[in-house]
Parts: sequence; structure tokens; C-alpha cells
Amino acid sequence: MRDITVAHMCLQAGGAHVCASVWRTRVCKRVRV
Repeated sequence: MRDITVAHMCLQAGGAHVCASVWRTRVCKRVRV
């Protein structure tokens, strides 16, 4: 479930295209936006 929360936060932080790029490198998960 945590992955879903992180993805949702990424979407609000930068948008779908940003989340897609970040999600591939998993930077968002490491940064913990």
C-alpha cells in the first residue's frame, strides 16, 4: 500500500509525467515526498 501512497504523492508533487520518470528511478520513493 505504501507504493500507492508514494505514487499518489508524486502525482500531486509534479504531475503524471514527472511521477513516471521519477517512479522508474524510484527517486520519489527514496526522497519520500
